[in-house]
Amino acid sequence: CATYGTTNVSVIDSFGLPKTIHYFVPLNVPCKVRVTITAGVTYTSVIGDQIKQALVDAINLLEVGHDVETTRLYLPALLLGSENSNSYILNLVESAIIPAAFGTSVLTIAFNERATCQLSDVTLVVV
Repeated sequence: CATYGTTNVSVIDSFGLPKTIHYFVPLNVPCKVRVTITAGVTYTSVIGDQIKQALVDAINLLEVGHDVETTRLYLPALLLGSENSNSYILNLVESAIIPAAFGTSVLTIAFNERATCQLSDVTLVVV
């Protein structure tokens, strides 16, 4: 049985024979998000922090090889189920693979890559 990948490890099979196993170690693909909202009367910066964290969590939960579908980021950005979800209007969600420019299209992630995001990679624009 042949194995494929850029990383290899020697193992001993069930017959005591050495075999080399090849596999891919996922490469992290840093992504960034920009969200534009209109703040309501009850909006606070704490709610903005919750929006940012929800987006980071959504991206970091994606499986290896899973594209970042920018339109699907609206759901976590809405904070649905939270009492804070009515304190702002969500205008726009944009994303990009760092260092590319923001856009609204799908971010293509290869089969051996994993999309990642940090809080510092999420920009919240309040209008």
